[in-house]
Amino acid sequence: MTDQDQFEIHEREQSPAAAPPKRSALHLLWQIPLGLLALALAGAVLFFVFFRGTDLFDSLRRYVSYGTMDRGGSRLWVYEADADNHFAMLGDSLLVLSPRQVSLSDAEGGELYRAEHNYRSPALTCGGDYAAAYDVGGDTISLFNRRGLIATLHDELDGPILAANLNRSGYLAVTVLSSGYKGSVLVFDPTQTRIFRFDSADHFLTDARVSEDHTTLIAAALGQEGGTFQTELICYDLKKTEPSATAAVPDGVPLQLAGIGNHTALLTDRSLTLFDKAGLNEGSFSFRGEYLRACDFGGSGFAVLLLGRYQSGSAARVVSIGPDGTLLGELEAEGDILSISACADHIAVLYGAKLCLFDKSFNPVAALNGTSSARSVLLRQDGTAVLTGRGSATIFMP
Repeated sequence: MTDQDQFEIHEREQSPAAAPPKRSALHLLWQIPLGLLALALAGAVLFFVFFRGTDLFDSLRRYVSYGTMDRGGSRLWVYEADADNHFAMLGDSLLVLSPRQVSLSDAEGGELYRAEHNYRSPALTCGGDYAAAYDVGGDTISLFNRRGLIATLHDELDGPILAANLNRSGYLAVTVLSSGYKGSVLVFDPTQTRIFRFDSADHFLTDARVSEDHTTLIAAALGQEGGTFQTELICYDLKKTEPSATAAVPDGVPLQLAGIGNHTALLTDRSLTLFDKAGLNEGSFSFRGEYLRACDFGGSGFAVLLLGRYQSGSAARVVSIGPDGTLLGELEAEGDILSISACADHIAVLYGAKLCLFDKSFNPVAALNGTSSARSVLLRQDGTAVLTGRGSATIFMP
């Protein structure tokens, strides 16, 4: 637009003789729906700002995603029935690992991948958008995302697999029993390129994990002193060959390394202890004589533990633990608990015939009766729960 054009427009606007244009009835009718649309858009923005992260927002998002699906679940996955099945959710896809096969199905139940094998001790490790399936004592690891198989590690491993551990960024630490050592750890980045290795001649290694900022490897090790076993953490800078720190571990047999927030959690049969990447103890939660029955580290900044007062029986409680080892909430069991799950800010507790959903402080969110065919539960990021049975699984939408 030129300066002259701007002047002429100004002249027309200021001229007292200029009469306002007449608006037709049709034009006025168009203004009504446009005004309503503007109000609707403004309301949507306000709803997003004020209710994002709340249960109301999550419920609306689930409704948009799943429409009028029955709350009890009508979407169905079918898989091989096996008492030793292991499950993982990769986005909307369900990964099932059994001693005889591994399968991946999409949100509609369509098969994305299936392969036969012969595993004695099948195991899954999950991190972020990835999962790794392997056989404890085996020599192969299969890596998956929600679309299918992305890589197989075999030649890269030089000994029987003791443990594999994925962090949320897709960095994989594999503990193997290599010849001439008491244990070795191999680290692979998200492109499955090996970026680090260390061999231990003095300690038996049980598990290892890469820190969430993928700069440090933390390994759980068993050593002997005075005829007794002692557990410690060994920290390695991934750009150096010598340990950067070591940390003593409270009494207990090391079971698993996991992540809670930016901290590394060491789970033993007696406690849960949190460490930073420098090996400093950031807090712990003691079981105080209770028996660990199950755990889940899928929550956002918290872990969930199922603790029994006895080795068996319904006298138990479920606790949520924060990244500094503090107790966030607890729930006394109403009966035998079959399964627990944590994801995002929610917790699921599956009884013999009832599913209960809570927030991380155990405030009730939803419940579903008549779940006697379910054997385990998997929570998803959107707040829905997948109930897995002997040979099929369904979705519960709160």
